[in-house]
Amino acid sequence: MNQNCIYEVKTYWGYFRLDEGAYEDYLKDKLWITWVPGEHNQAKITAAPPVHVSDEAVELYNKAEKLGAWELLQAALPWECAALPYNRRMSEVEIYEMNLSVRASNGLMRAGIKTLGKVAELVALPNGLKSIRNLGTKSEKEILRSFICLCYEKLNYREKLEFWQKAINSSRQD
Repeated sequence: MNQNCIYEVKTYWGYFRLDEGAYEDYLKDKLWITWVPGEHNQAKITAAPPVHVSDEAVELYNKAEKLGAWELLQAALPWECAALPYNRRMSEVEIYEMNLSVRASNGLMRAGIKTLGKVAELVALPNGLKSIRNLGTKSEKEILRSFICLCYEKLNYREKLEFWQKAINSSRQD
């Protein structure tokens, strides 16, 4: 990677020049350009996680990048403790992106569920996926796993950190 390439990023506070590595981090939301309170028209570039995110959440994020979100939720925290990593902007993503088996996909399609938004609504219900006719336990688990994994992948860096922080906070409340 050529670190000498310079990219200009326009923000509310003006233009910033970033090398290629920093620019890639900026696009992946691993680098933030933020306003510095108390300093007139000053901004800073930071790679630090948000203040309210603990080191434990950062550690879980790093593990999830290696193991996968579902595997880590199963090993570290009961997934029921964590709020789903679903975000409203994902509502129109079609279920084919979940890469489900034919049986699970057909079950959702027969129930009229074609988007992640509809899956999120169904998962939030008390009977949730169990309410779908002819959908077995194995297919329910497959759908839930695929849903959580796809939603987690679609979160940006900051949202992933916040997801792990919420999971930690809710697991401690139980």
